[in-house]
Amino acid sequence: MLPFLENLAVVLLSVGVVLCVACYLNRKLEASARRRANGVNGWQLSIIGSIYAVVLGFMLSDAWLAYQTAIGDVRNEAVAALIVYRTSALLPPACEVELQDATQTYIQTVIDVEWPAMERHSGVYPGGAVVDTMWNIANHCNARNMEPAHESVFRALESLQTSRDSRIEDANGHLPVIMWNVLIFGAVIVIGSSCLLGNEKHSVHCFHVASLTILIAVTLLAVLDLDRPFDGATRIAPVAFHVVQGDISRQTAR
Repeated sequence: MLPFLENLAVVLLSVGVVLCVACYLNRKLEASARRRANGVNGWQLSIIGSIYAVVLGFMLSDAWLAYQTAIGDVRNEAVAALIVYRTSALLPPACEVELQDATQTYIQTVIDVEWPAMERHSGVYPGGAVVDTMWNIANHCNARNMEPAHESVFRALESLQTSRDSRIEDANGHLPVIMWNVLIFGAVIVIGSSCLLGNEKHSVHCFHVASLTILIAVTLLAVLDLDRPFDGATRIAPVAFHVVQGDISRQTAR
């Protein structure tokens, strides 16, 4: 969801805040008492950290699977648009030209309008109106002697509609707010508990705390980026639609 430099800034800011907290605790709390409590605090932190690691790993895996699904939905939608364009040749000439023009308009709309809208999360998806136009063209061209052709066109349009709906749903993310609350609250508990541990050398303690903070922060940012696949550092580009657009241009030039 964030560009690379902003992700880096978030990580550095998190490390800076945590190090300030760790240094403050090192000054205010008695070092010998903290070291004596390491035996208890250590295994408690191990339990808390293990539970949080399982939750965080599961969310990262789920976000990665959702990201892969979004890539597949984009490819399926682009392929469906190409199939609609090609199967339009089975219709009467007038309907063929209209449907092919509408298909090219749809592809251009997705690339020029809907993709930037998904990056901004503006919720503007004018391609739906173009799809409605494509359905109207197919319905108006219905003729008794064209049932097989219309069946192929309708199947292609259904596939296009389904893949399009899936893409729009993918753009809105899938992790609910309550899960983000669990991840962030768990990160605060784990990192805060590590700050309470004692070490004879404060530099070593700060290094351990900073390492843990970096690991958790980077993982949370990865989950955030993968959960919103059409913006941020890992955003999906409309490469599949550009490829289909190139195929159509080559067919038109013949």
